[in-house]
Amino acid sequence: MPSPAKRSDAVILRMFGIGDALLFRMVLEKYAEAVNMPPSQVTVLGSTSWAPAAKLFFHDVETVLIDERKFAKSFLYRLTIMHKLRRRGFYIAICGMRFRFPHVIESLILASGAPNRIVAAARPNEKFDAMFAHYEPKMTKVVALTEPERPRAGDGTPLPLMHEIEHQLAFLSAVAGHPITLPSLPSLKFPEGTPPLMHTGERYAVLNIGASHEPRRWPLKHFLAVALRLLEQGYSVVLLGGPSETGVQDELEAQLPGNRKESGARLVISINELDFAKATRLVARAALVVSNDSGLGHLALMLNRPSVLIVGGGHFGSFMPYPQHLTPQTTRFLYQLLPCYHCNWNCTMMPPGGKTFPCVSEVSVEQALTAIKELGA
Repeated sequence: MPSPAKRSDAVILRMFGIGDALLFRMVLEKYAEAVNMPPSQVTVLGSTSWAPAAKLFFHDVETVLIDERKFAKSFLYRLTIMHKLRRRGFYIAICGMRFRFPHVIESLILASGAPNRIVAAARPNEKFDAMFAHYEPKMTKVVALTEPERPRAGDGTPLPLMHEIEHQLAFLSAVAGHPITLPSLPSLKFPEGTPPLMHTGERYAVLNIGASHEPRRWPLKHFLAVALRLLEQGYSVVLLGGPSETGVQDELEAQLPGNRKESGARLVISINELDFAKATRLVARAALVVSNDSGLGHLALMLNRPSVLIVGGGHFGSFMPYPQHLTPQTTRFLYQLLPCYHCNWNCTMMPPGGKTFPCVSEVSVEQALTAIKELGA
């Protein structure tokens, strides 16, 4: 279809979940700097999966959200989205994601009709490599950043991959032709409102048992052991989970009944009860957060809450742990280095009947309690 006359704005494509959106939020202004445009001329094309984060943390930039799964499967929805995108008449379409689905991102970039189409080279993926090879010549610029797939020290110890924020900065530096830097991690603004579930002035810890994929969830028995210790220390404790954890609520209720009191503290079990805005208010005022590698884990770090974050080895370093210079002093990352790190979560070490990846389950309760003590909690 004919493109409109307007050719000045930029569209940034950013999909996947809330954690990905929060990492992107840290460098959003850097994208505007790299394409030499004010934020008012930048539109973010994101996923409905992070709509709650958009309402809280992206209100200062135009954001358009689509259902990426529906886009991949429904021809009519796909056509409608492409038509609306094309009519905007963008000058630049840009995506710095290494992990992405080409039948979503690359096709949207082409559909935009933007004369400048810029992407980061994708991480190798057997499922999509042929598709990436098909689309790559259709881009005006592909930024390739050299990085080993399974980085190791001389003695074979796994090393972290380039973190997503550092990768975005390197990508934007290549786009801009000059260094784009982020000396320190910006803090998200505390959301207003009283934290749900808690009493006024109550000192509490949030233990986020949720994870996007069950095998990446730290064992419940470990969370329960930490919860008991915190109750003994006088903390009220919230065991927080989302829709994926509804199946474990009965187990939690049986072992630690809600509103149990120890040393005047309370235990609250909240599974699939809080929306993202309420969970954010809860995390924003917590005296301590213990979390899996998840969106709420990133949120706690970016809100500068004292945080203990459990990290596995699937893509170690890409999202957690953060680089040292971007890690707040109030954050501790816990992991157990194994030779199989960087498997992209295609685990070959899971024991028969196992529920948790070994690289996650081998992080001990003792490590968590030591980290909590280091934070002065």
